[in-house]
Amino acid sequence: FDSFRTMIIIVLFLALVMTSQASNVIQDGILTHLGLGEVPRFTHNEVRNVVIPDETRRKYERMVEKMTKLERNRRSSSLQDLFRSVHKKTGIEGDVIYSDTFREELKFDMEGRLPDNYMISMAELRLFKKLPNHNRILSRMRTPSGNWNDVQLSSARGRTQVIRNARVSIHLSLPLPDGGAVTELVDSRLILVNGSGWHTFDVTSAIRKWRRHPVRYMTITLELKVHSSSPGRAAAELARLIRFTGQRVALDSPRRPELVVYTNVKEPARTSDCSSSRHNRQHKCCRENRFVNFRETKWSKHWILEPAGFNAYHCAGGCRSDRRRNSKGAPRSCSASETNSLPIMYLVKKGGVVQVEVSEFPNMVIEKCSCALDSGYEV
Repeated sequence: FDSFRTMIIIVLFLALVMTSQASNVIQDGILTHLGLGEVPRFTHNEVRNVVIPDETRRKYERMVEKMTKLERNRRSSSLQDLFRSVHKKTGIEGDVIYSDTFREELKFDMEGRLPDNYMISMAELRLFKKLPNHNRILSRMRTPSGNWNDVQLSSARGRTQVIRNARVSIHLSLPLPDGGAVTELVDSRLILVNGSGWHTFDVTSAIRKWRRHPVRYMTITLELKVHSSSPGRAAAELARLIRFTGQRVALDSPRRPELVVYTNVKEPARTSDCSSSRHNRQHKCCRENRFVNFRETKWSKHWILEPAGFNAYHCAGGCRSDRRRNSKGAPRSCSASETNSLPIMYLVKKGGVVQVEVSEFPNMVIEKCSCALDSGYEV
C-alpha cells in the first residue's frame, strides 16, 4: 500500500477551566459584533447538513494567513499556537493499511508520543481535499451550466442524477480483549464533491477513548459515503473523485494532514506570562492561559464551525500602588492592555436558509496585561 504520511501535533498548555463568567464575556463579544441579541438556534440536522462553500473557506484561510503573518512580525506566540505550520513540528507518522473507493484506514504509532499525567482538552483531524480528477469518469460526467458545485452523471439506463455533496465520516477502531475490535463513529461532515480546501473533524472522543484503553497502534478510519437523490453505481463511482492529500505527499508540503492534540501541560511562557509560583503571581500582573473549546461549550457547539477552540488568555495577579505617579494611592487592577482579533467561521440563518459566514472578531485574544487605575476612580 502507499504510504500515507500524517502528523500528530501535541499543543501543550496549562488548560484552565473556562468559568461561566468568562464564557459569557466571549459570547457577549461575538453577539455584539454581529448585532444579535441572542445566540442563533440551529437543529442537529441543520448543522449536520452544512456544506462550507469554497469561497467562504478560502476567505477564512486568507484571514488566518494574514493573522499568522502579523503574529510573526510581532514575535508573539498567541495565535501561532492556533495557526501553526505543520512541517515545522514533530509528529507521529501514520500509514494507510486499507484503501478502497469508500475507505481509508489510518494507523498511528502512539507509543511514548503523549506526555504523562496529562488531560486531553481537544483533538482535531485536519485534512486537505484535493481538486477532483474528472478524467476518471469524464465520459459519463458533466457539470450542469451555471453551477460548478453540481456533478451530473448519466447511468447505463439513461437516467441522470445530480450529485453535489459527499459525506466523509471518521471512525475509531479499538481492539477488544478477545482479539476482536470495536468501531464507532467519531465525526461526520458533508463536503462539496467539486470543492477543494481544508476540512476539520473533531476527534476528541477518539483520543480520550484511546487514552482510557491505550494500545501502541491507534486506528482511525475515513469513510466516504456519497449521498444523492438516488444512490447507485454512478454515485459509487463518483466517490473515486474524492481524495485528500497524504499519499506520496512531500514531507515539506504545507498541505500534509495533521492531527492536533491539545493537552494541559504548560508550554514555555513569555516574560509577560504568569509563572507557576503563586507568590510571584500575587505581586505581578501577568497573563494566564485560558483555553476556549467551542466544541464543548453549549452555546457555541452548534453555531461556531472554525476554529474548534483557541487560547483566549486572561489577566491575573496583583498591582501595587505607584505613588510616584499617583499621589493618592488610587487602586489599580491587572487588566488587558493589548488584544488581538480572531477569525471565526459561523452559521447564520437568512430567510429560513442556513448559511456559512466568516468574520474577524475584535478583542478575542489577550496579548498583554498591565496595571491600570480601576474604572470610575477619580484621582
